[in-house]
Amino acid sequence: MARVRLLLSGRFDYFPRGLNEAFPEYDARKADYPDLAIEKDMLIEFPLPTYVFVSPKAPQLARRIEEGMESMVRDGTLMKMVLKFNADIIDRANLCARRVFHINNPQLSDKTPLQRKALWFDPFDPKTGRCMHKPRKH
Repeated sequence: MARVRLLLSGRFDYFPRGLNEAFPEYDARKADYPDLAIEKDMLIEFPLPTYVFVSPKAPQLARRIEEGMESMVRDGTLMKMVLKFNADIIDRANLCARRVFHINNPQLSDKTPLQRKALWFDPFDPKTGRCMHKPRKH
């Protein structure tokens, strides 16, 4: 991986990865790059939503997906699935002990529902039960 070689040669200081990317990529490359490490104290919080797109020729499908997702948000199923399928990585990242640096994403539309807390995983939200204290924002 060229980026890893550039990082280890000092061309840049860090290579930010999504929570879902950092550990799988590290595990796949640590044997080849023993000096590669995952930062243990800081967390860059950068909102990056995931969307499901369907053909404009399938409006019924789009409505069905939206209704299903909204139902999952309302009854908590969506967050339970996020936690179930990502629990190992969330725990391994030790998010509760990290300093959080929030960076706005200028690529997002004004229509991005950033204020809808139920759509975003937040390890410091009391409902998830992951972190009992407020994050150290910087």
